[in-house]
Amino acid sequence: MNEEEKVVKGFKEVLNKFMPEFEYLNQLVESFELVHKNKLLDKNFVSRCVDENTLKDRLAEIILAKKCYAIFGDDVSSKNKGPDITIKFEGKVINIECIRPNKEALKKTGNFTVFDFSPNKREGVTYTVQGEYVDTPEFCLHIGGRVLTKTKKYQEYLDKGTIKKTDINIVCVNIGFNEKIDSILISELKRLFYGMPFICLESDSENNVGIKIKAHIEDRPCTYYKDFDVGKPIETATFSIGNDSDFYRIIDGVIILNKNNTHELGCQISNDEVIFVNLNGKGIPDEFIKRMGLKTGREIDPEDYTITKIRECGYM
Repeated sequence: MNEEEKVVKGFKEVLNKFMPEFEYLNQLVESFELVHKNKLLDKNFVSRCVDENTLKDRLAEIILAKKCYAIFGDDVSSKNKGPDITIKFEGKVINIECIRPNKEALKKTGNFTVFDFSPNKREGVTYTVQGEYVDTPEFCLHIGGRVLTKTKKYQEYLDKGTIKKTDINIVCVNIGFNEKIDSILISELKRLFYGMPFICLESDSENNVGIKIKAHIEDRPCTYYKDFDVGKPIETATFSIGNDSDFYRIIDGVIILNKNNTHELGCQISNDEVIFVNLNGKGIPDEFIKRMGLKTGREIDPEDYTITKIRECGYM
């Protein structure tokens, strides 16, 4: 048994130990073999899988590496000390750091109204049941904490000379291994990264009588207050506004993946693969976003069409 075979054997063992019932085990093993053979994982990758949580952290890295390699091939590389993935694209260097939310989705119990209609009796009845739901704002708060962690990491890389000021830096947060999360939480994530835009109608004008209504957009920051690394409050700002916008300038965008397998990655566009671009950053090439099969958070939200039009012309 050669060294590569030993590493693959060790990976299979940790998978069977911590996640024996996971339905995509074979796909993950195949993907591990591919990305490990192409040196896209750390040398101590398997030894860092000490429990189910750390294993899921590593699986998220495999999914990202497989996706990038499937799209960009040999232009993708990785080093033991530095960002998880580095891509050479159109004369630019694009770094990607991968991370997962450090806590499962917070489940709460609440009452839900149910309407039950009987076609035979042609009547319906309404009643209340108790069930579980995900605390969406709290879960997004955890995502914000993980982005904060990687922002600090990128600053550390820059201070040590591991990356350059001209590099494009991206954080990829994979929520696919968190239970009870079925789809990307676009509205909450928009508040996290861009703040909360409010449509303000100007009703004191005669021009408001008729088809067009004068309006403007008021941007209000959505501020989060906890540093999960050190367990103390810290003010973090959105990408577009806020006192800490300079702190996040080193991050050019955040990718949110909702993936826990590697089947057909990079071959489809869905709301499970979204990027939020930092408006204060260096700019991520549109072609890179397209090649990665990503949609922008603003692009897939219908509300943004109205907001954009108001910003442009001042009318609804």
